Amino acid sequence: MKQLILKILFILIFGNTLFATSFSECTHLLQKIGMGIDEFSLNRCTKAPNYTQSVKRLVTYSNRYKTALPFLQKYFNLGKSYRALSATDKIKLNKEKGKYRFRLKEWWIESMLSSKAPLKEAMVLFWSNHFTTKIGKIQQPYLLYRQNMLFREYALGNYREFLHKIIQDPAMLIFLDNRVNRKKHPNENFAREILELFTLGVGNYTQKDIVEFSRALSGYGLDRNMTKFKFYRKRHDNGIKNFLGYEGMLNAHQAIDIILQKKAVSVFVVKKLWRYFISDTPYMPEVNRLAKIFRDSNYNISSVVEAIFLSPYFKDKSNSATIVKSPIELIVGTLRTLKYRGYPLKKAVIFSSMMGQNPFNPPNVRGWVGGKEWLNSHTLMARRIFIDQLFLKNSINSIDNSLFLSRGGLNIDKAVKILSPIELKVVPFGNFNKSLKSVLMHPAYQLK
Repeated sequence: MKQLILKILFILIFGNTLFATSFSECTHLLQKIGMGIDEFSLNRCTKAPNYTQSVKRLVTYSNRYKTALPFLQKYFNLGKSYRALSATDKIKLNKEKGKYRFRLKEWWIESMLSSKAPLKEAMVLFWSNHFTTKIGKIQQPYLLYRQNMLFREYALGNYREFLHKIIQDPAMLIFLDNRVNRKKHPNENFAREILELFTLGVGNYTQKDIVEFSRALSGYGLDRNMTKFKFYRKRHDNGIKNFLGYEGMLNAHQAIDIILQKKAVSVFVVKKLWRYFISDTPYMPEVNRLAKIFRDSNYNISSVVEAIFLSPYFKDKSNSATIVKSPIELIVGTLRTLKYRGYPLKKAVIFSSMMGQNPFNPPNVRGWVGGKEWLNSHTLMARRIFIDQLFLKNSINSIDNSLFLSRGGLNIDKAVKILSPIELKVVPFGNFNKSLKSVLMHPAYQLK
């Protein structure tokens, strides 16, 4: 009772700041998430009574927040009537489809910029590089919008339910050829990638498991318009299968549940999350601890992400500036932090592509490798040009520096704490924007 009375007296005298999460804890957390630091998220973090509550609030809010702007539903006529079109009409339709694809990329960037839930956006970006698909192979671009919305629905949801949705996702079924996987003509592509890249990882299954899993996935395809999932009973292999030590007349959903009984799944996913949020070198004892939390929560993504943010390895300052920002993180994070007004979405997409990350178009099924692979002479030049152009005479008025205000006005030291993952000494130029540009041009700003 005495301690409670003392706490109330302290709050009345000094306000809540003595019990709030520190500014440095919040900037570290938000920098690692990778979507920049916006005023709304920073205030929510610093006003929490402690760091644990900051993390819990962040995860809970992000999970509930309905992100993404609406997008025009449009399906292209790509059936028999397309083949009957003249060459001129085919060119016209393909141009229209190309414009629609590019607008889809702009929509994704715009959704990230406008969101008040940076963690959800970060997780959508993570899952898009985990469950990869390429816009070039997907006949209907709108299917990628629907897939992106699926990523948003399960960004911090349940991984078990997520996987069951993925095996019926039209874009995925097209990209990994499962729509042509039939009993008499099996296709192993989808089965192989689920085991290797989505769940178990190399070394935790055999070629026999791939064959048996592909049999379980047979008949999982699309309707004639290639827009909706459809199960073709006659194309499905109903025979006995021997998969990962289990025997029976398994379908794809039963096979997924068998996969999720393996410890390797949780370890595989946590290692990827570690490389996304902490560093390029996972520490296996801590990975195993976090993986157990993931399994014990029945694969609740929110639980493991929260545990990662509360891990002493995440909070350890030695793990600051350990990950190269992806092009999308750099562009979106910079524009969000500077509260840049009216940045052309077309320009954002082009810059991201120049830096090596073309939205909705990863290099292959493995996705972007990331890390140091983001950096070469060409991509580094694109990164510098992107930042440099923000400070041109016709652009600089679009920057809102209010996040860097302190009682004495604009404060470059505060800007450094917000923008840089390490301590920097900035030589004052006498002009705040010149000093700010020097921080953004520093190599440390490329890291999180």
